[in-house]
Amino acid sequence: MPNKRQACGQAGHTTMLLGAAKRLAAAPDFAGTVHFIFQPAEEGGGGGKAMIDDGLFEKFPCDAVFAIHNKPGLPLGMIATKPGPLLAAADRWDLRITGKGGHAAHPHLSLDPLIVASNLVLSLQTIVSRNMDPFASSVVTVGFVKGGSAYNVIPTDAHVGGTTRTTTPEARKLIEARIREICEGAATMYGVKIDVEYRYGYPPTINNAQRAAFAIDVAAGVCGPHGVRDNVQASMGAEDFSYMLEKVPGAMVWLGNGGEDGNGAGLHNSRYDFNDMAIPFGVSFFVNTVERFLGDK
Repeated sequence: MPNKRQACGQAGHTTMLLGAAKRLAAAPDFAGTVHFIFQPAEEGGGGGKAMIDDGLFEKFPCDAVFAIHNKPGLPLGMIATKPGPLLAAADRWDLRITGKGGHAAHPHLSLDPLIVASNLVLSLQTIVSRNMDPFASSVVTVGFVKGGSAYNVIPTDAHVGGTTRTTTPEARKLIEARIREICEGAATMYGVKIDVEYRYGYPPTINNAQRAAFAIDVAAGVCGPHGVRDNVQASMGAEDFSYMLEKVPGAMVWLGNGGEDGNGAGLHNSRYDFNDMAIPFGVSFFVNTVERFLGDK
């Protein structure tokens, strides 16, 4: 589409995989079969799940899966990952408040949904600060509050929407339960109706410990021992490669895109610029991963 961009580097990731496929096809120095998975619609479309539902791993069985995503802020060419959760689950929710509209000059004759929405925004923040283990990674973020269109009218309805990010199924269920309980209590306290819609999105991206260690060992051969990190801090972003990791043991790694001095733009920023110099590192990682993994069989 004209004047549109994803600003996430997926074209660069595709180039890395194509480069690795070309290199391995020209010199297949391994014993086994390699499947190159070009995963579509990662940004909200859930392409990874669609491929699995279509029988990806039944049609193309795999003993391991590996993926790369570029990472602004890491030095160019550095490869980093960790065992366990690397990225979070991403869910969305909508709270629709129905009160009683009226004239702004006579608020006592109405049930103001904006007052309810304002208090919900604050109350939802207590879930992480007071219900979650301080050492557990969780986020509750209100993305928007909508309601009303006139200066002197109390609206009938208000709409609050947002996202939650968690790294464990237990935290996911707890946050959903608390959102529903808070809304139930607010509806009773203010005398309004609150409809809650909670939609589960991508699950957490959980690296297999053995595969993550293997990936870092391979990366050290590509980038040198000082060019890898095996204990990178997890991100509360999300990735639908998570669906593949639920089916096959594997690991996602981050590949440094530069900008560690703080001057580079992050993913999904209008100033983001994929660093083409990262491509050879990605190609080498994929090639060496295949040759090492299948060469040991």
